[in-house]
Amino acid sequence: MTAEDVYTKTLELWTRERSTEQLTAIPNELVQELATYASDIRRQIRLTDRDSITAALKSAELEMLQRLLKSLLEVRFRKILAAVLKGEEPENLTPFEKRVFHSLQRTIDEYMDSIDMMARQLRMTFMETDSKYDVVSFLQPVGRFVGEDLKSYGPFKQGDIAILPVENARSLAKRSIVKRIILY
Repeated sequence: MTAEDVYTKTLELWTRERSTEQLTAIPNELVQELATYASDIRRQIRLTDRDSITAALKSAELEMLQRLLKSLLEVRFRKILAAVLKGEEPENLTPFEKRVFHSLQRTIDEYMDSIDMMARQLRMTFMETDSKYDVVSFLQPVGRFVGEDLKSYGPFKQGDIAILPVENARSLAKRSIVKRIILY
């Protein structure tokens, strides 16, 4: 296959990849052909005078190929990331991309497990705190007062929300000064 054919195949693959949501199949032989093509260009650059037009053209050709390949792989990577977040393994993954997909999937799963664990711990912490304090909404203004825990609270305006010791919250609720907010 000629160098022009390899470049054309790669460009067509890049165009297809950008025009579809699914991963496009990469022919196994194309990977080898790209490696050979790039190697040939590098060899030609080494064998020519560095200041020659041929060297400049070959360097530009290699740079274009590298940019094209990088762009193709970045498009594929974004699709792989989207698939990881959906929890669906896409078709047409290369062996390397398959390893990346599973690695990202494990990382996301670990992260989600950590979120679940933190949420459970936070809830347990809140429930423990819940036994000594209540969340209340003030129905009318109240001046500064000392709570049963000997801390100073207030002043509060109508509509303010605060966390008060349970006994203070119950006492104020009985007098219709606050409404207790039950959080689960």
